Amino acid sequence: MFRNRENELKAIRALINKQSERCKAFLVYGKRRIGKSLLIKEAMKGYDGIFINFIATDESYDRIVRDLARAVADADDRLGYFSSMTDLHDILTGLNASGLRIVLAIDEYPYMKGAYEHGDLDSIFLREMESLGGSVTIGFCGSFIRIMEGMIEPGSPLYGRFDLALHLKAFNYLEAAAFYQELPSYARLAFYSVFGGMPFALDRLDPKSGLKENIMRLLLDPKEYVFLVLHKTLLEEIRKVSTAEAILTALGNGKARNSELASGLNMSSSLVAMTTKKLIEMDIIEKVSPINRDDERKKAFYEISDNIVRFFYAFVFPNIGRIETYGAEHVYRRFIEPSLGSFIAKRFEGTAREYFIERIRMGGDDETSEVGTYWYDLPKERRNGEFDCVLKRNNGYSVAECKFLKDPMQLALAKKEEEKILAIDELDVNGVIFVSASGFSFTSDQWELITGDDMYSIRSSSHQ
Repeated sequence: MFRNRENELKAIRALINKQSERCKAFLVYGKRRIGKSLLIKEAMKGYDGIFINFIATDESYDRIVRDLARAVADADDRLGYFSSMTDLHDILTGLNASGLRIVLAIDEYPYMKGAYEHGDLDSIFLREMESLGGSVTIGFCGSFIRIMEGMIEPGSPLYGRFDLALHLKAFNYLEAAAFYQELPSYARLAFYSVFGGMPFALDRLDPKSGLKENIMRLLLDPKEYVFLVLHKTLLEEIRKVSTAEAILTALGNGKARNSELASGLNMSSSLVAMTTKKLIEMDIIEKVSPINRDDERKKAFYEISDNIVRFFYAFVFPNIGRIETYGAEHVYRRFIEPSLGSFIAKRFEGTAREYFIERIRMGGDDETSEVGTYWYDLPKERRNGEFDCVLKRNNGYSVAECKFLKDPMQLALAKKEEEKILAIDELDVNGVIFVSASGFSFTSDQWELITGDDMYSIRSSSHQ
């Protein structure tokens, strides 16, 4: 079922329906199973022309072009004669000469681009598009983030030629809630901590069942679609790089720097760097620097981008053999249940950062210039540490302590947490914020208090 992406949907529809004397082009990219194809298909509903949806595969260029010709022929009886074509030029000029309104969406374009051995395929498309009229619109879609972004950068043959470029991201906590909006905020936050914002998984949730039941059904059954996507499809392009899943397992419920991954996995730093680079290009992991040390490379760390991938590599992937041997119930009780609370609590800190970012986007916090983590060193005590949710403001930093507690947060705990924060001399603290999923047992004029209900009471522009 199609949910959210309303702004993107309107943008594509506006483009394909726009009158133009020249060929129009758009770019849609994002990691696998993020909803690219579904978005385009939804945008095509009601289109009064011909929609050709072609998915390129990892084959020879000649085979891809022949498959494209057959896809064109199958799209409409009037285009049946395309089935015998074997040349891209003939296909595109034929579409133009047909006089029909046509949208051609080439999914997984990087496969087609990589298979072309006689130069840069982008240059070929540019030349062809310059001779096409406004009745033809071409969409380029793909999961290789770096390749797709390169198409819209200066120096690319197609730079400046796209009328629209969309980078689809996983849904944030507000958008994901549309899939289980009947749940109370505490449960919604727990679901998001485990299932994140990937549409392919969210669409298969059963909110009427509990968190455990959804984990058991979707993530602990090797025959289930969500399990198969995470285990087989998501990393299909780099499965031959064996270090990828080792690194993802190491990052499962935390974060690490290059040197930590290298020593912990007994790999060379160069091999770790090569693999993490590929994972970043696929939008599977991200490299994050503390907001007070963003110029120090050694302080940057890697973490998995989406919660469901984190959960899979923290709990499921290391136990696949046990699931097959002992069953899902045993694995849940033995390996997931004891650590699930701490996993959700850690992910809740990231959700709180999303909340503060959303607040800035909506214009509700002009004093805050950045949200992130904060690294501190205490040389006299020979220790260091990190705060996971900090707001950089005009006159210093505000530290947000985030608590995923079943019951309301107590005053004594708040005072204890504030003492620990203020004990760090190097931190220029101008305020302490408490974020509690279940609310508070007290009120305060001294601290800003944010409940789970507060986090869901704001709405981004995509919800209005």
